[in-house]
Amino acid sequence: MWMIIVTLAVIAAGIVVFFNLPYSATRTKFAKSVTEQIKFTAPPASSASDDIFTLDDIKELPGPVRRYFEYSGYIGTPKMSYMKATFKDVDFILSPDKPPIRIDYTQYNFVHEPVRLLILIRLCTASRSKGLIRMLLVMAA
Repeated sequence: MWMIIVTLAVIAAGIVVFFNLPYSATRTKFAKSVTEQIKFTAPPASSASDDIFTLDDIKELPGPVRRYFEYSGYIGTPKMSYMKATFKDVDFILSPDKPPIRIDYTQYNFVHEPVRLLILIRLCTASRSKGLIRMLLVMAA
C-alpha cells in the first residue's frame, strides 16, 4: 500500500516540477524561428543606414497615413525589417458564444518577405497564482 502512495507522490511531484520548469520546447522553437528570420531579413551592415524613410516613399499613401508618418518622426530614419508586438494578460475570444480566455501574445511581422510568427501562451485560470501555463503555438507564413 505504501508503495502506491510513494509512486503517486513521485508522479505528482514530477508533474509540479514539469509545469514549473522555465524550459519549453515550444518557446525554444519559436525563439529559434524568430532569430533565423531576423538574420535572414537583416540588411547587410554596409547598407544598414542607406535605406531611410523619405517623403517620396509615402507620397502614394492616403493623407492620414502620410501625416502619421510625418508626425511620428519616421521621415529621415532607417527603415525597419521587422516589428514585434507583445500583449500581456489580454482577453482572447475563441468564439462569440464562449467566454474569453486570458493569454500572453507575442507577434513578429517581417517586411521583405511577408512572414508572421506568433506565439500564444494561455494562462490557466485555475493555476494562475502558481504560475502554471499551457502553451499554444501558432506560426504562420
